[in-house]
Amino acid sequence: MKNYPLAVQIWLIFASITLGVTLLLALLFPWALRSFFTKEIYAQIEASQDVFLAYATSSVDGWEDKGLLKRELERQNVRTVTHVIFRENGKVIGGKALPESLVKMLNEDIGEQLADVQQYVRPVEDESIYYVIRRETLAGKTIYLVSYVWNSYLNGLVSTLLWRLILIMAAVLLISWLPCLWLARYLTRPLVEMEQRVKRIADRDWSEPFVLERADEIGRLAGSIERMRERLVSQNEKQQSFLQQVSHELKTPVMVIRSYAQSILDGIFPKGDIPGSVRVIDEEAERLEERIRGLLYITKLEYLEQQSSRKLFRLDELVVEVWDRLKWKRTDVDWSCSAEAVTISGDPEQWKVAVENLLDNQMRYAQNKITLALGQKNGNAELRIGNDGPPIPEEKTEHLFNRFSKGEKGEFGLGLAIVKQIVQLHHARIQVENGAGEVFFVISIPLMKR
Repeated sequence: MKNYPLAVQIWLIFASITLGVTLLLALLFPWALRSFFTKEIYAQIEASQDVFLAYATSSVDGWEDKGLLKRELERQNVRTVTHVIFRENGKVIGGKALPESLVKMLNEDIGEQLADVQQYVRPVEDESIYYVIRRETLAGKTIYLVSYVWNSYLNGLVSTLLWRLILIMAAVLLISWLPCLWLARYLTRPLVEMEQRVKRIADRDWSEPFVLERADEIGRLAGSIERMRERLVSQNEKQQSFLQQVSHELKTPVMVIRSYAQSILDGIFPKGDIPGSVRVIDEEAERLEERIRGLLYITKLEYLEQQSSRKLFRLDELVVEVWDRLKWKRTDVDWSCSAEAVTISGDPEQWKVAVENLLDNQMRYAQNKITLALGQKNGNAELRIGNDGPPIPEEKTEHLFNRFSKGEKGEFGLGLAIVKQIVQLHHARIQVENGAGEVFFVISIPLMKR
């Protein structure tokens, strides 16, 4: 059934449920009706006996008069309950004539009955008979009033009501299938719309927003599709911008390398001699290699599994190690470092790259000093790296961590973008603060809960 359209599946499910309920009622209803009507028949028999005995008691002086008794029995027997009167000796003194075998069976029951009133059901040939034997005393004589109903009467009641129920359920079934069909189409209509929209998104046609005014699960699914569309649009824009920026960044060194190589082939040496010209080619090739390495690393970060290489490590030891290694690159400035013992969970190699890129940025702009401080604040580890270079304009801080966003002394515009990517992978935050004569990069890292 899963290969049919969803509307057909929903309709078939509803139709199967209603049909199953109908069949179940058709099977169980006769049993329930038979049990109910059996009790009602016995109640009807006993009530009819009460009516007959009330008349007989009121006519106690002439109850044995054959004509009077016969007329009353005939009047009573017009109804569904038939009465027969037995003497104590088993002789029938009034009522409808019965087969000899049935009279014998009734006399046996009368002889064995201990209670004044008792209910019986017995098979007689192809039918069953429901009857009540009641012992009464009239005019000082004991009589047994036998009142009975044949099984055909009960079967007729059950059959009549069952067929009426079947007709009603069939009508309900036919009528309910139309609302089921409408409901199936109503439920699947937004799904069909979402299917068409997802196909358009798969074909990169995602310019038109998708809004479905619903608050249920279907509406939430539509909202997820719209958020996916928005992210795809944003990612596509970023990808286009990234490709344009990459082509621009790589074009310059490639152009220089090619122009110098062509000039050497033509016997012209732009730097005066072969070694000088080749040195320019080598420098540009090295710059190109650095840019490609940065692009590859930031691409790796985008698709990196966040939990793949997480472990606990001492951030203070990592920071001090990087600090000691890089401070010799600029011996003309004052390097100040204070690091408390801090343990975090993450990828040490990534954090090493982040700290290196930040310190490299500080060395590029510092005039007289570079500072680094690591401690704990508000349940987080806080790393502050700063320099006494010129302040960063407020309008530039928003784009400072974007790819290829370079400052006055920037090289490729990838260092801070890599830092931001690493910080986000570790659910941390980074911001820029312009202090009194200093610029600080502040990273707040969540600590492991103990």
